[in-house]
Amino acid sequence: GVDSDSELLWVLCLLLAELRQSFHTFGEQLVPLLNDAAETSTESSHRLLEALVAAISREFPERFVLLLCHYQEVSEYPEITALVQYLLHHLPEQGVLVLESREVPELDFASLLAGRAMLGIGQDLLRFSPQAIRALAQVQGSRPLSEEEAEQRVSAFDGWIPGLLWGPRLGEAQFL
Repeated sequence: GVDSDSELLWVLCLLLAELRQSFHTFGEQLVPLLNDAAETSTESSHRLLEALVAAISREFPERFVLLLCHYQEVSEYPEITALVQYLLHHLPEQGVLVLESREVPELDFASLLAGRAMLGIGQDLLRFSPQAIRALAQVQGSRPLSEEEAEQRVSAFDGWIPGLLWGPRLGEAQFL
C-alpha cells in the first residue's frame, strides 16, 4: 500500500542521510534514484535499496557496523521488515548489521543461524543479578550494598542495566 511504500522510502532516505552525514561523499549516484523513487512506485524504492547496498559494497571496503536502534518501533511495517531482511542477506562480508529491539523481530533468521552468521543476545543475558549490582556499586566506589538492597534494585528495574545505571545512582540517592 501507499503507507508501506512511503515508510520504505522514508527509511531509505534516513539511512542514506545518516551514511552521508558520516561519509560525505557516500552514494552521490543514489540521489537521482532517490528522487525517482519519491515520484514513482515501490519498484523504484526496491531499485534504490539494491543500489544502496551496491554502493555500500563498493564504497566501504573496511569492516563496518550498521546499527538499527529501537527496531520494535518499526517492525510492524512489512516494507521495513523486507528492507531489513534484504540487508541481512545482502550486506557485504565486511558489514555487520546490529538490530537493537525490545522484542524479537519477525525476520527469517534460519539461514543465518545455520551458517553461524548471527548472534542473539536475549533479555536474560542483559539483566544484572543482585551479585552483579553489588559488584557494580563497588566498582563505582559507592557504599557497599546489602543483599536486600541489591534484590530491591533487581526488582525495581527488572535487572535492566540501563535502568540501573540511569535510575537512582548507586549510593547517591535514596532508593525508593
